[in-house]
Amino acid sequence: ANIAIAFSLLFLIMGNGLITLIVFNVILAFGFNIKDMCESSILYDSISDSTEKLDTFSKKDGRGTSYHFYLDAICSCLAGLLFVFNPYLPIILCIIFTCVSIFLSFKFEEINNIKTTKELLNFKNTAHLGSYITELKDIFAFILKSNRLKSLLFFSSIFAAFLSIMTTLRTSLLAEIDVPEAYFGIVMAGIQFISGIVSKKHLFVNKIFKNKTLSVLALGNTIFLIVVGLIVYCDFPSSFIAFTLILWLTFYATARGIYYPIIKRYLNSFSIPKVNTKIYASQTVFDSLTKIPFSLLASYILSIT
Repeated sequence: ANIAIAFSLLFLIMGNGLITLIVFNVILAFGFNIKDMCESSILYDSISDSTEKLDTFSKKDGRGTSYHFYLDAICSCLAGLLFVFNPYLPIILCIIFTCVSIFLSFKFEEINNIKTTKELLNFKNTAHLGSYITELKDIFAFILKSNRLKSLLFFSSIFAAFLSIMTTLRTSLLAEIDVPEAYFGIVMAGIQFISGIVSKKHLFVNKIFKNKTLSVLALGNTIFLIVVGLIVYCDFPSSFIAFTLILWLTFYATARGIYYPIIKRYLNSFSIPKVNTKIYASQTVFDSLTKIPFSLLASYILSIT
């Protein structure tokens, strides 16, 4: 996955035009989708089995997610600064970080070690495409039988599409109120820092709202978006619009910081080592398919408003 991401970045530097951009995004999506499916599964399987395994996973995942947001915030500011000197410098910075990730990835050790000849033969007999397709059919059947898992995957796909759209919409809203582009990186860095801080506290938030946590995140963002949209549409004073936008971006950053570790915790409550990777794969498939129509619809709405 990391090699695919590095290759896509090199391809972007060497090429130009619309075709280059399309191919770059296809390869990049391929790499990130594999990472999304594997990272949490590797972490979960690396934790020894115990009654505290789910809580241990959530704490480590929350800590890792927060570090991700912190580094993302620093890189957002750094990329904005480097872009002023040369537009290719931020891409080179991405390649450097990806190369570090590739090096670290090759240091991972196999979690489920095959120790006997019989285990090796069983692995070879099952490690082929036909067997994997059969396993996928089984996991989809498992998902269809579980109302809670179906609801989680449905919510995940809708909320993932929402977060994807917000990445574009927040920039459009900042431009709408005439925020200088030089400050965009600072605003995005602020969002990432808030998300990083909140990620470490996601278990505390979950204890407060319990099984209503995801509902609070979705409903809160929906209300804020409606309010912000009405205020911008009704042409309120720019200072009031900016204040309301800051409030929404703060809640949005909080929701992002809580959502990613919480949804993994909920999905892992269904997981055993044999199926958790396939559940993550199902989540990635549903999320990706849902993003397509929502992104096209959002793009069309932005083009006519």
